[in-house]
Amino acid sequence: MDCNVNAPSQAQHPTSPACPPSTPFEKIFADFFDYGGHHYLVVGDRLSGWPEVYSTPAGSAHAGANGLIACLRKFFVTFGVPEELSSDGGPEFIASQTRDFLSKWGVCHRKSAAYHPTIQWACGSGG
Repeated sequence: MDCNVNAPSQAQHPTSPACPPSTPFEKIFADFFDYGGHHYLVVGDRLSGWPEVYSTPAGSAHAGANGLIACLRKFFVTFGVPEELSSDGGPEFIASQTRDFLSKWGVCHRKSAAYHPTIQWACGSGG
């Protein structure tokens, strides 16, 4: 067995580490999760770790890209518009409505594979 042949493919380019934020809510993270039969979105500050959790009923209009946008809009009104949003690049985050919303607000979307430390930049690339 040849490990180089059977090993998963390696990244084409070395990835750059995320630059740490210098001010609160400059860079945020977001992810959906389920708990106790309910669907939630957590949005948090990368500097302080401050989380905001929004209930988003699964299977409703609030669970998809439109629900994500509604929650992000609430977050932006409360904490200000961040420079960067980090997410796992799930379907709600890469939907055209979400890309348009983030672009209009001037927010860079930084995507990473779920459960994987590799980060990919998506600013200005449309995805």
